[in-house]
Amino acid sequence: MRQGSLLPGQVAIILPDDLILGTPGCLSSMIAQYADCAAGHLVGAMKVWAISSASYDRF
Repeated sequence: MRQGSLLPGQVAIILPDDLILGTPGCLSSMIAQYADCAAGHLVGAMKVWAISSASYDRF
C-alpha cells in the first residue's frame, strides 16, 4: 500500500442490513465499547428468534 494512502485514526464500515432500535442506540453502544476494546476491532451482533434465523448468517 502506498505511504500516506490511509486516513489517520479510526475508521467505521457500516453495512445497514437491519434497523436495530434501542436506548442507547446501537452505534452509541459500539463507540463506547470500542473505547474499552484492546483488540482494536469490534463487530455488532443481535439475537434473533430461532424461527427467523434462516434469514441471517450465523456466528
